[in-house]
Amino acid sequence: MTEQQSVLVEVYPGEFAVFGGFDLKGSTIEPAPLLPRAARKSFEDTISGAIGAGNIGAQAMAALGSFEGLVRLSPATLDAMRAGATPMSNGVFNLGSLTDSSGHIVQTVQWTSAGAGLASLPAVAAAVGPALALMAIQMQLAKITRLVRENLQLTDALLEELRTERWATVQGQHEGMLAMIGEARSIGAVNDNIWQNVQGNEMVLQVTRVEFRRNVDRHVSKLNSARGPIAVREILDHHGDAIVADVQGLLQAQAAWFTYQAIRAGNLQFNIDKDPTAAQHIQTVVTNARKHHEQDLADAARLIDALVRRSSAMVDAKGSASIPFGRKRRAAKDVARAGKILRDQLSFLHDGWDLADPPVQVPHIAAVEGGVVPDKVLRVLRWHLRPQEQLHAIAAAQDQSSSRNNWAWKLQDDWLVAAVTNERVIVAKQKDLDASGEVAGEIPLDSVRYVRYEPGTGKPNRSDARIGIATADRDLNLKFAEWATAGTDRRQVDTFALLLRSQMRLPAEEVPVSPIASPHPITAAT
Repeated sequence: MTEQQSVLVEVYPGEFAVFGGFDLKGSTIEPAPLLPRAARKSFEDTISGAIGAGNIGAQAMAALGSFEGLVRLSPATLDAMRAGATPMSNGVFNLGSLTDSSGHIVQTVQWTSAGAGLASLPAVAAAVGPALALMAIQMQLAKITRLVRENLQLTDALLEELRTERWATVQGQHEGMLAMIGEARSIGAVNDNIWQNVQGNEMVLQVTRVEFRRNVDRHVSKLNSARGPIAVREILDHHGDAIVADVQGLLQAQAAWFTYQAIRAGNLQFNIDKDPTAAQHIQTVVTNARKHHEQDLADAARLIDALVRRSSAMVDAKGSASIPFGRKRRAAKDVARAGKILRDQLSFLHDGWDLADPPVQVPHIAAVEGGVVPDKVLRVLRWHLRPQEQLHAIAAAQDQSSSRNNWAWKLQDDWLVAAVTNERVIVAKQKDLDASGEVAGEIPLDSVRYVRYEPGTGKPNRSDARIGIATADRDLNLKFAEWATAGTDRRQVDTFALLLRSQMRLPAEEVPVSPIASPHPITAAT
């Protein structure tokens, strides 16, 4: 008697069809209700034949188990499986190991990529192509279904307040389609009766999705045209309520529309033996559905991430802060909480996106009195750092720039926080950073033309340390207090100036070497 072999066939990057069982803690096998039973049997037979083709000896002893469903593997699990893989003699499958979070091997599997693997056997690829396309859409459908169920239990007051009548209509239609998928699971196919029950929803679903999509496009366009953090902040303050409402609406409309497209593809698969164009039609439906799904989620994520950063910076600056929200003000913590709910939903729907709260980074250079940057400053600044942006240095100084400088806010004579990253210099008024988590402007490092440093001297002939940053359209002139003229604090200011001077756009022989190695690991606060 042959031993049953576990086999994984990749249907979409990171997503696999499972045959013969699967045993990895933390991973869930999702059913494939849109795939008819006859198609499942054909799929099993074709994959079994592909495994056996060319295999000899011990490799031929394993029998393919039945199709169990779909599973998504984490990047770490995928890397481990691929790193130790041994190609099998048929040139299609590999023998690899699944490991748990501790790195221990829990199961040996045969696996292949639906693209590079099965494509090497044209007859196999042609036979299972429609089934693979249909399965590629069902992992996303499983996530959408789970999210809809969670939304029914969601009681966030701000999100409930912003839900429109159109949102409720789409939700009702979506729940009806999910019920039809339940029926398809029971009978083993999306037959014509099921399709007829949902077919009439297409127009209203498309109109609603396009409506919310256009609203989101307008918000994204405004953010793209905003120049500097103040302009971005004004957009978020004036349109925050509309952004939340439109993103929430787009998520609901997109989920309903995507579910409709999945049912449509399932019915095409049901009729594939009667319609010679159905196989290609399935590919077209699935490709378009995933394309629009990705675009909708990406723009929604851009808006929500910006709003979460704005409101969360206010919360870290002052827990009781309120934020402009449409025509009224709301507690910043309420806006941040609602935004994070939507952000978490987007992360769930799109594996690989890192929309979690950014870490608090500790700078390598602290040109501040005593050499220790206040924790509050670091917690607020994290919300102004872009993904993968590294915080190199922070300085506390008084601005001595001319009032004619082209800054959105007048900085003259204010005490500033200047943060240098691997991309730019972020400038904030100390009082605004403390009170509301706001920054005033930024200088891209590639626009720094010249940096002049005048070290300070101590008593009796005291002079203050000064750093001047010149760009094409503005200057930033920093004056440090007496603490910067001696000891460790003086050395920190010297190094801060050296870091800035290393960014000058001058002949290479005139620019000093940066004191920060690049790239380097982000140092997180403890």
